[in-house]
Amino acid sequence: MTATPLTEQQLDEITAKVAELRERLDRKNPWPSDNESYFVAEGWTNGTRNALDKLHVESLVAEVRRLRTVLAAEERSHGDTIDDRDQAHEIADKLAYAVAPEGVIGEHSSMNCPWTNALDLITPKAEVDKLRAELAAVHAFLDEQDRAARLFELPTPAWVEAVRAASAAPAAPPTASHGPAGDRDGETGTEDAAGREGDSGTAGFETEISVRGRTA
Repeated sequence: MTATPLTEQQLDEITAKVAELRERLDRKNPWPSDNESYFVAEGWTNGTRNALDKLHVESLVAEVRRLRTVLAAEERSHGDTIDDRDQAHEIADKLAYAVAPEGVIGEHSSMNCPWTNALDLITPKAEVDKLRAELAAVHAFLDEQDRAARLFELPTPAWVEAVRAASAAPAAPPTASHGPAGDRDGETGTEDAAGREGDSGTAGFETEISVRGRTA
């Protein structure tokens, strides 16, 4: 059986009754002045006062109120923690679905975490900087090839234009894998095809310059 907590009014009543009882104990003996009555009253007074002192009623009431204040503060703090958690959850969802749509990273479930999936799709800044430097080097090489073609009064090789177009094209969106990694085979195939096309174009450009040199 669960006890019903005392209300603040009941605590006030207990405190008031204890104070009233102590006040009566401090009064002079109202009994007749014969010795027997005096000793009976004195014994009852001392016994009651000792009982009140051992019960620590006033201290217990004060402790109950203190603990209630602490509990109220903890409940407010717990509520704030829940609000913070919900806000963090909402922000994490916005970040994840800004990286990729729900069809790619999925929904929250016991078997899937869209936050982790989105994080796996993000390229680290250091890697992005490296890729940009490599892309800048590729464009510098393409510019050199373009200048060499103009120097020999040749048209810009087709492979140069093809590589420029490929490097300027937007990246393909990630496939719906609902997992940490996408399909790497397709990316590898694209790179191999570009490499083969680049090799072919380079060979054609070198042959054309060689033929032009022999003709000259």
